[in-house]
This record gives sequence, C-alpha cells and structure tokens, in this order.
Amino acid sequence: MQQEPAQMQQELAQMQQELAQMNSKLTLSSSDIISTLPQAILEIILCLLPTKDAARTSILSREWSLRLLTTDEDMDNGHCAIFDLFKRLPVIEHLTASSYVSEWLVLEVPNVLPPSLFHLRYLCFSDVCFIDGFGLAFLLVLIKCSPNLEKVYLEIDWDHECDQECSVVWEEYSDVSLEHLNELEIECLTNSKLEIDFVKFILARSPKLKKLSIRRSIVSMEEKLEILQVLLQAPHASQVEVYVCGLLQRTSD
Repeated sequence: MQQEPAQMQQELAQMQQELAQMNSKLTLSSSDIISTLPQAILEIILCLLPTKDAARTSILSREWSLRLLTTDEDMDNGHCAIFDLFKRLPVIEHLTASSYVSEWLVLEVPNVLPPSLFHLRYLCFSDVCFIDGFGLAFLLVLIKCSPNLEKVYLEIDWDHECDQECSVVWEEYSDVSLEHLNELEIECLTNSKLEIDFVKFILARSPKLKKLSIRRSIVSMEEKLEILQVLLQAPHASQVEVYVCGLLQRTSD
C-alpha cells in the first residue's frame, strides 16, 4: 500500500529536523571525534595516511588541517619515520611488516631504533630484498634492536630488477646477540651469497636456536645438498636442525 503524499512529506520533514539537530550537536560540540584521539595516535595515522586522503578528511576536524601541515613538514625534514612510530608503541611484542611499506616509512635507515623493540618476540618481514641496499640494512637494524626475539619469519623478494647485491659491513653488527631466538623461517631463499651470509650471521649469534627452515617453491637435489652443506659447516652457537623444503625438481636423464 502506497503512502499518501501528505504522510510522505511529514516523514521527510521529520527526517530533515533530526538531521538538523544532529548537525547542531556536532557544531556546538567543543571537540570533534578526531580531535579527541590521543596525539600519538593522530601522528601515526597522519604518517601512514597518503597526503591526498588526509586532505580529504580535513573537514572532519578543526585541528586536522594544522596537524596535516605539521606532519608534512616533519616528513620533509625526515622526522616522521619508523623511529617515531616505534617510539609511540612502548610494548610491542609482535611485528609484521613489508619491505615496501618500510621503505616509505624509513626515509633513511637509522643506526638505532627506540628501546620499545626490547619487548619484541615475533618478527615477520615480507618482501625483503637483499640487493637494493635498503631491505637488509633495515632488517639488521631491527634485529640489532630486538634482543628478545624468539621467532623470525622472512619472505625474500626474489623478483627484483637489480642484479647487483649491496655490500654489508658485518663488523658493524658484531655486538648483535639473539639470546632468545629459537626459530628462523625463510621463504624463497635464492641461495645468493648475501642471503647465505645473513643466515650464517644468525646461526653464529643465536645460542638457543633450535630450528632453521628454508622453504622454496622448487629446489633441485643439488641445490638442497649445497645449501645444507654450507650451513651445516658454518659456525653455530647452538645445536640447530636445518630443513630445506620445496618441490623437488627432477633432473633430466
């Protein structure tokens, strides 16, 4: 049954009145929803939010535009980076990150990170590239500043245009000690020298490491034996079990 025009107009007028009351409450409110968020949360949102999206949301808060301008200045000066993000997460135990995101957040790889990483137990780092001069450097800083890590999961980005590995001065990380690390899992290891050197680096500094798992989509028997031989002959700080897993590639007769 259709409503009478008069009834429809009455309901429409009531809805308009309710909307007007809601707008009035928002206008008379001493603070909007965004402005009531803690400053640390606001700064993190602005650091992670693309500038265009942040500009579109500026109408939601009287202070948002000012904060946006301030954050842009900090970004230009290199201040709003991963250091500031970790500094505002005082007790972080699990961290999952992507090299693509981290490369945007970290304007330059710092030598040290805030002490908040002291509580970090689990690190998952995907799309790590060992040949771009950034991914490995940031990963080493993360590990250096996280002495209580218990498990590390890495997914290596092997599909990269650059074919020249970056150089690493391993002596700069000679003070790294992973006293609590008991498991290291690596996906898509390509068996490059820098990747193998990194695994050796972890093996030599992890006295409680029990399991090292290397997973590849396809691996030949020769590659599997080569990786096992190299890693088992490398210096170990613990009695670790090494696994190389993947679909075994058949050799042609």
